[in-house]
Amino acid sequence: MCAILLAAGFGGEATGAGAAGAQTRPAGHSRLLEKLTNCAEVSDRDARLGCYEAAAAELKAAEARGDIVMVDREQAQAVRRQAFGFELPSLSLFDRGGRAEKLDRVSGRLAGASRDGGGRWTFQLEDGATWTQVDSDPLLVTPRAGMPVEVKTSLLGAYFLDVDGHAGVRVRRVR
Repeated sequence: MCAILLAAGFGGEATGAGAAGAQTRPAGHSRLLEKLTNCAEVSDRDARLGCYEAAAAELKAAEARGDIVMVDREQAQAVRRQAFGFELPSLSLFDRGGRAEKLDRVSGRLAGASRDGGGRWTFQLEDGATWTQVDSDPLLVTPRAGMPVEVKTSLLGAYFLDVDGHAGVRVRRVR
């Protein structure tokens, strides 16, 4: 299992205080994680164990305070799926420690669908995502709650929503 450590940086605890800490530490490394990894360099066995115990206790306390958040690879991928369709550069934070999951489609079920005055559809998915039609192409099926949907990206970065296996329409994520 691969874990990602997210440091919120409250009070300078997790990310280091001041510019000096930021200059000596590689980008994205928290002071607490650095402290833990530095314990491996302690040559005396008892001192090394003490170092690990102290660093682990600090990490545990920081997590309890909410200063850091530990996320495993599966949780990071779930966040990526949930944010599919949004342009969020900060999601690259979840790519550390391994290859990012290539996400070019998500599947779900419709919670509901409605049309606006111009005849364009808005689709609410059961997972809470809302997509709105941006082209004027007709749907080949009338969308109803419970129908399966798939949202996929094109080579040029556009999103298309297919309803119940039928060719879909171009959409944009709004919520």
